[in-house]
Amino acid sequence: MALLPVLYFSAGCKKNNEIDTTSSFKNMVWTGTFHYTGDVDEPYSLKFREDSSFLWFEYNGLNFGTWKLDEKKLTLTFSAGKPITAAVSDGKTLANIQNDHANARFVNSGELNTTVDQKLEGTTWKEKNNLGTLTFNAFKNVTTTGIFAIIPQNSSYVGDPGAIYCTSPLSPGNSFFAVVMSDGKTMRFVNKYITTPYHPYVMIKQ
Repeated sequence: MALLPVLYFSAGCKKNNEIDTTSSFKNMVWTGTFHYTGDVDEPYSLKFREDSSFLWFEYNGLNFGTWKLDEKKLTLTFSAGKPITAAVSDGKTLANIQNDHANARFVNSGELNTTVDQKLEGTTWKEKNNLGTLTFNAFKNVTTTGIFAIIPQNSSYVGDPGAIYCTSPLSPGNSFFAVVMSDGKTMRFVNKYITTPYHPYVMIKQ
């Protein structure tokens, strides 16, 4: 009889230590990299909604779809194409990613990102090889140095969940797209004005 309380306590500890994987997705943002067939890696930001839909942000624009979590298996289904599946490791990392070859979008990595709400205004980010900087100003515009000076000064920017779009006042379309990664200290950056190399650049928060 003396063993019963011990066994009950041990089982309770195991249950309390289990990771609630669902809480890592509903209304949360995940970020990582992907590529299209024949292209190089670029960043994305993925917002999971509570109604099982998602918003996918990338340089080319916004995509929609639905998500499903079956224990630790995640399935992403875009509005067009076949599902992408992945195992969820420790409730915060995607592993064993099986991609949608029909749409030629290949997800390389994904991590839960709890840094996406950090303030951008007043911050400066330097390219890891010291090629130039981006400074996000208080009035939703950006100033640049180095190779990034080709971006028209005072281009305006807007931040979606984990994703940053910048638009030039001199031409239509996005000047650049960037994603603050899960460490909160690095940013992956895509710029259509800089063609060699096209992307990605890794920016370090100063």
